[in-house]
Amino acid sequence: MSDEYSSKQSYSLFEHVLHEDTMFNDRLNFFLIFESVIMGIVGVLYQKSTPSLPIIRTLIVLAIILTFIWGYVQARQKWMLDCLTARSLKEMDDYRAIVEERKRGKWPIGNLALLAYVVPTVVVVLWLTLLFTLS
Repeated sequence: MSDEYSSKQSYSLFEHVLHEDTMFNDRLNFFLIFESVIMGIVGVLYQKSTPSLPIIRTLIVLAIILTFIWGYVQARQKWMLDCLTARSLKEMDDYRAIVEERKRGKWPIGNLALLAYVVPTVVVVLWLTLLFTLS
């Protein structure tokens, strides 16, 4: 650890990283639940004997917009976490040792990248497929 960083400052940095990670996961959970609720509503409306296609299409378009917002928010939060991680690597020797040990693993893609980019992309593809196959 560098000389200018005290134990208290390191702890503060660690707390900030933990807070941002918690925010990332909380937002992910919120959006997944919200998307699931919209999916359920679309399913219920489509199963009616005379489904109202304009209403269903409107809900799907709103869900697509929400998914793009979700993707943006998650990507931004990942960027913030990446910045804090880089700073932590410079300032905290213990953290740097743990990260270097983890890099020796066989996992080429990190969880944050998958959760920030892949999951929203899969969800938007699902919504677009529903929108264009709705009859």
